[in-house]
Amino acid sequence: MYNLFRWKNDDGSSTRKKNALKRLKNSLNGSEMTKRFSGYLQNDAHEFMNICLDQMKEEVQEALGEKSEDIAAKVCPVVRNFEGSLRKYIKCKGCKDVVTKDELFNHLSLNIPHNQSRSPTKVQLTRLLGRFFQAEELERSCEKCKCATAVQYLKIRTLPRVIILHLLRSEFDQYRGTQEKNSHRIQVDRFLEIGSFCSSDISGPPPFVPKKTSHV
Repeated sequence: MYNLFRWKNDDGSSTRKKNALKRLKNSLNGSEMTKRFSGYLQNDAHEFMNICLDQMKEEVQEALGEKSEDIAAKVCPVVRNFEGSLRKYIKCKGCKDVVTKDELFNHLSLNIPHNQSRSPTKVQLTRLLGRFFQAEELERSCEKCKCATAVQYLKIRTLPRVIILHLLRSEFDQYRGTQEKNSHRIQVDRFLEIGSFCSSDISGPPPFVPKKTSHV
């Protein structure tokens, strides 16, 4: 995987890149979940990425044995670079009591709004993030006042070093009765402002300290 990032923008041999991709694909174990990637049929790239990250995390934990999760978090490249946490807030509409829960994530799946015109139009990435973090009403019985409705919303509690954004382009066409691919073009600004999506006690990823090299 390191070589893939290293050669991503390299103008060198395409054979070298192809072999690196083959080695990455062959490195997946033979579980039922990964067998469908063994051939040459088209598969979901996002699902493949998740399997790779999960397997890397498991292999690091196995190599460390019974050592604590804190040690694993310090050395595992998946945890150090791609893992963050979301804080879920559930606020009662009656007594305003708030319940919170933190959940780990390594990607955010963003829904793209339905393309009614069928002609490609631009959608800002920040708009998709806004839709993801938008509050929604739900039915929930409050333990304090027994109110049956609440408002739920998410905030980023811990930022990963790299945020993976998964764009959900597949949508169901009710007129044709088929799955279609949303053709909206996504506008990505040079800088992504996410302050409004973060909790007040936000924390960042672990500091990146490159290994010291010695020169003879």
